[in-house]
Amino acid sequence: MTDNLFSICEPRPDVLQGALRESDFAADLSQVLRGDAPDEYKRPELFFANTYPTKGIKNVLKLVALRVSGHPDQIGAIFRLDTQFGGGKTHALIALAHAMRSLSEVTNADEFLDAALRPSASVRIAAFDGENADPANGHRLGDACVPTHHGGNWLMRCVARSATAWSKRVTAKESRPVPTPCAS
Repeated sequence: MTDNLFSICEPRPDVLQGALRESDFAADLSQVLRGDAPDEYKRPELFFANTYPTKGIKNVLKLVALRVSGHPDQIGAIFRLDTQFGGGKTHALIALAHAMRSLSEVTNADEFLDAALRPSASVRIAAFDGENADPANGHRLGDACVPTHHGGNWLMRCVARSATAWSKRVTAKESRPVPTPCAS
């Protein structure tokens, strides 16, 4: 006879007490990067304490760390995370954001990424949140223009005001209204 789940593992106290919140299952990379996510996602020590070091997450962290460090074993600059819905893409990206920022407070960090591969200098993180993007109305980026094209959004985040002209040209080619620069 096969053992049931509760006879082979012990659930965390929050599971046993019925204290799980829906936010525990609603990972949002944008919230993590902004710093307003629930603690389980925002705080690296909690995030990694509640995360199993799967082969997939460890591989993504290693490959990106090799690329960021300029290591000779690095591979291409673009990685495709290809899983079904609920397969862990957002979870892997949150792990990646935390690992590139710092794992100094994470007691089980070695289970995820070898210390020799962790960034020794500050890493700037750029992310495009397609889940919350609004191509029809654009997205206000500070006091700059409102790009409606995801390429303009990326460029604005990377090079700020110098991308205004590019964003207008791309938007015009797509027959969308040209965004007007926002008032300062």
